[in-house]
Amino acid sequence: MQGKGITKKSLEESETLPLSRNQRRVRLIVFDPLWETMKKKGVTQYKLINKYGFSPGQLTRLKRNQNVNTHTLDMLCEILDCDLQDIMKRL
Repeated sequence: MQGKGITKKSLEESETLPLSRNQRRVRLIVFDPLWETMKKKGVTQYKLINKYGFSPGQLTRLKRNQNVNTHTLDMLCEILDCDLQDIMKRL
């Protein structure tokens, strides 16, 4: 009797496999433009946190190009008076 482990054949037949906790996903959206836009607008991370009540945790997520919600993106666009393409880009 054969076990139910992942074989080469099962990998070829499968469209996608879930990632384990230790595997990294490829990031398709990056927030590199955000830092340049902030610089142009004269808005620092300190100002985002202390004047606008922005979460330090969200800034960390943005620095690491991790997932953020649309509310966060909307807040940034409002604060910086810019559009989405000014704070993020899709690779």
